[in-house]
Amino acid sequence: VAYVHLGMTQLKQSNRNDGLASLAKAAEVSGREVWTVARLGAGRAIAANRVEGAEAIGEVSKLSGTNFLSAFDMTLLYAALGEKSTAFTWLEQAVEERAPRLIDLRYDPFFYRLHSELRFRDLLRQMNLPELPVP
Repeated sequence: VAYVHLGMTQLKQSNRNDGLASLAKAAEVSGREVWTVARLGAGRAIAANRVEGAEAIGEVSKLSGTNFLSAFDMTLLYAALGEKSTAFTWLEQAVEERAPRLIDLRYDPFFYRLHSELRFRDLLRQMNLPELPVP
């Protein structure tokens, strides 16, 4: 978990190389748990490597055969890839399953591409989360 948070912080600070290295380490030490592989793929997608980000979708889907796959993990992958429609489909499913990590939606850099969407603001209201500040 520490490597994931470190990687997220580094990505937020535009330190892509170190952020991706930390997320890769998180996936490695976790034994490639689904949620860490999803974070690594999303990190690669926002670091302008769409191919590796998209490849993570396949790996996460394969891992879901033996591990729990939260709709939240798929949401962050598609959001990071900029595939908003698919991301919202998964996000709505994550809300239905009451994924615990939904609390991070407002601050997680993988969801920044969704912030300007009316559907995103509607989902925040639906979950009784504070609205985003107006830019």
